[in-house]
Amino acid sequence: QKASLDAVIACDRHGRLRFEILDLLNHVVFLAIFDPQGFLTYSVSENEYMEGPEDPEQIREMLGIPLQAEELTALALGDPFFLHVSDPIVRISVDQNALLLDVGSSGPGPRYLVWLDEHKRPAKMFVSRPYSGGRAIGDLQVEYGRYRNIDGVSFPHRIRVAVAGSERVFRVDYQKVLLNESLEEDLFRFVPPVGATHSTELNR
Repeated sequence: QKASLDAVIACDRHGRLRFEILDLLNHVVFLAIFDPQGFLTYSVSENEYMEGPEDPEQIREMLGIPLQAEELTALALGDPFFLHVSDPIVRISVDQNALLLDVGSSGPGPRYLVWLDEHKRPAKMFVSRPYSGGRAIGDLQVEYGRYRNIDGVSFPHRIRVAVAGSERVFRVDYQKVLLNESLEEDLFRFVPPVGATHSTELNR
């Protein structure tokens, strides 16, 4: 099963992200706002919004892959993400002519493998995240490609994320990228429209 959507994404380095799905006339039909504290979604057709604590399962429901809000924001920014590693151990080596960065914990915890290309840009990443809150999250395979220069910054215009051992794949193809733009705080706030229904059903 394959689906393709046109969307607009705005995010910052504080782990906040606004995600809008557009119809053929560029009207917003669905809105999602994520931050490290929680999430909010709004369906325009149903005039219904839903909110709750930050949870990888909610992002899995929407995008097909389990990610924390900070991880999703880092991906949108074209960055590898290194979160929640206590007492990190970092190893650097060469693997098939690519620089390999291996970041793990001295105890139980996540492990990150990042392969860098000849320009020291992320090319591939493997994320092993055994558990979060007692639940298995799932390992991820991330690929970065189609780099283009944006205002002196080499930015990946294709990012592909797959859940290891699954057929689920999430791919972003950027058509237009603006970096270091000033973002209004209102972008990451939501004021319910008149008559909007507040749903309490978090898993739909």
